[in-house]
Amino acid sequence: MEGNPLTHELGSTELLELYQEAYQIFLQAGWVDYFRRLLDFNTQQVLEFACNLREGYSIVQGVRIPVTEEDIAQVSGLPTNGARWFSRKHLILNAQQDFLLLGEHVETKGRGVALRSLPPPWSKVAEFFKQYFTCEGRYQVVYQHDFVLLNHLRHGRLINMPYYLLSCLKNMAHYTVNAKHQLLSLMHHRLAQLLINRGFALNHPPLLINPPQQVEEIPQQIEEIP
Repeated sequence: MEGNPLTHELGSTELLELYQEAYQIFLQAGWVDYFRRLLDFNTQQVLEFACNLREGYSIVQGVRIPVTEEDIAQVSGLPTNGARWFSRKHLILNAQQDFLLLGEHVETKGRGVALRSLPPPWSKVAEFFKQYFTCEGRYQVVYQHDFVLLNHLRHGRLINMPYYLLSCLKNMAHYTVNAKHQLLSLMHHRLAQLLINRGFALNHPPLLINPPQQVEEIPQQIEEIP
């Protein structure tokens, strides 16, 4: 394993299980099974996956890797119900206010909120959420888009998580292709590896951009033996 360890998903639930309140919230949401599926990864395969990602598929070692919302639902076990939403750049109005209950207050930090100032157990929930899902490496600040996803857990305002993760992969691939140091731009390593392993198992042939033209065969005359 290489690259920036801050952008690797956690590879087990052992640490999460030490914080039982946070663990139970994820368990109730049906996400713990996904966390347990996130195992080891091959950095070079993940890099190839990111650099070759197209609409609906990628190519790794000459094998076509299906990459759709449905494929992510299959490998993750996450349900597709909820709003198909993804945003990192636009301000999501009222997400922070909607998350907080009456009498709860948080500390502003830069363009977000200090992680430590969230009411318990939500500071730990947000920390683990960012380590398993957003993988951006900025774990001490909770941003507006994080609050949208935390509202999924606290208030039942559901987000389609396979769609969200697909958008994360597309976003990661865009930055990786254009990065000077590509390994440092990789994110969601373990999710990508789940898709790669599934693609290898399905053994899809690669898509040919310029398929070879068929050459018309000239029928051969077979001489009859007298």
